[in-house]
Amino acid sequence: MRRFAYLLILAGFGAPMEAAEITVQAPAVQRTVSLDPADPAWQKAPAASIALMPQGMVRPWGGGAVKRVEARALYTPQELFVRLQWEDKNADLTPSASQSFTDACAIMLPARAGSWPSPFMGDAQNPVVIWRWSAAAQKDVDEGYQAAEAAHPRLHYDFEPRPNDPLYRAAQGAGNPLAERERTTPVEFLAAKGYGSLTSQPDERVRGKGVWKDGQWTVVMAKPLQGTPTLAKAGRVPISFAVWDGGAGERNGLKAVSIWQSLALGPVSALPERTPAARGERVFRRYGCAVCHGPGGRGGVKSDNAQGGLVPPINKVKEGFTEEEVKQVVRRGRSSVPEDPSGPTPPLHMNAWSQVMDERELDDLVKYLWTLAPETQEW
Repeated sequence: MRRFAYLLILAGFGAPMEAAEITVQAPAVQRTVSLDPADPAWQKAPAASIALMPQGMVRPWGGGAVKRVEARALYTPQELFVRLQWEDKNADLTPSASQSFTDACAIMLPARAGSWPSPFMGDAQNPVVIWRWSAAAQKDVDEGYQAAEAAHPRLHYDFEPRPNDPLYRAAQGAGNPLAERERTTPVEFLAAKGYGSLTSQPDERVRGKGVWKDGQWTVVMAKPLQGTPTLAKAGRVPISFAVWDGGAGERNGLKAVSIWQSLALGPVSALPERTPAARGERVFRRYGCAVCHGPGGRGGVKSDNAQGGLVPPINKVKEGFTEEEVKQVVRRGRSSVPEDPSGPTPPLHMNAWSQVMDERELDDLVKYLWTLAPETQEW
């Protein structure tokens, strides 16, 4: 039997495994729900504790200051409400210098009902939508636009000809949502089809409110069930989460993230009992394995300056590794090796999945990978 030569570099140990797929159950309520995080309606919504990990797939690798976020959801006949809560000793509200950043959180959903996009900002065939709340935008809504004078009350301009003329505010003139002077919501609605494609969607509106108290942020976001995506009869849909700790320097791709979990609107049946290999196929999809290794693990995905220019296939991995060796790679992650040692670091990494994948999921994933091997042997 041919033994394949894969060059694997372990990227460091993660935290102990702890989290299988989690369902965020959203009960239906018939009364009006406010954006107040303390609204009594939330007593009907069960809490789901979601493990987070640093964003380790693409540059800038890092983040992960927040280890866990509590998610709750409920819906009325008109709107879906999601409440997130996490620990943060300091409220970072005003990014008043180039080295200061805002606290923030986001949820991600498939743009089309029934699709299962990549958990890494979607893909070209399966876009995603993102609701992103930020503490800085919340302060703008609560207290008015926070210009430099708000953080630096003694600020003095030597010369500013027309301070209220948009002509001298390039970002505002270009329609940059971060420069919006009259915010009506602290939540931005965005869409993406993979890394580097994140785009604001001003025509879609998400309401929200965040409150920091006793070392915790609690944020509520709400969007009509109609729109993008249409959630009125969605049942069970994928949902994932991200949190930024501005005080830890987190912004953009530096963040704590989850992989796909499930959002269940109303009563839904439990996931059917399946064979370990069938469960492993769902793990393969939830963790976005096909993004790099291709459908069915057949490879062929471009990775600039990596081994041969392509991410290696894994459909024949059982011919070169034992089950335990594969598990170790999944637990610890791997870094791509430059085809040209003097060239730049390849842009794709494999996360150390031990931070969010439990042992049963790992066993099931390996069982699924073992089913991918071709029937015939190559010599």
